[in-house]
Amino acid sequence: HITYDISALSQVIPFERSEKITIGNGTGLPIKNIGSTTLQTPTHSLVLNKVLHVPNIPRSLLSVKQLCADNKSWFICDDSEFFVQDKKTREIVYQGKSRPDE
Repeated sequence: HITYDISALSQVIPFERSEKITIGNGTGLPIKNIGSTTLQTPTHSLVLNKVLHVPNIPRSLLSVKQLCADNKSWFICDDSEFFVQDKKTREIVYQGKSRPDE
């Protein structure tokens, strides 16, 4: 997960490594902090862990694979293909292919 908005994060700690996020045009954007937050939906409060604070990124980004890992009590996800499914209603909210860990 990536956000430009540090005020959206809690438990913020400085990111002390030199890694950068590379965007589509090849530009490397520095990671300044790491923290966590919650995403409110009409039925759930979803946890987002390991959110990178990248001040110069134009849009916040969400990793569906990480969303599933952070919220196993709410969603059922597989390593290669994922189905985000509400466990209570069994409704499939989203599905897609997942890249293997690099």
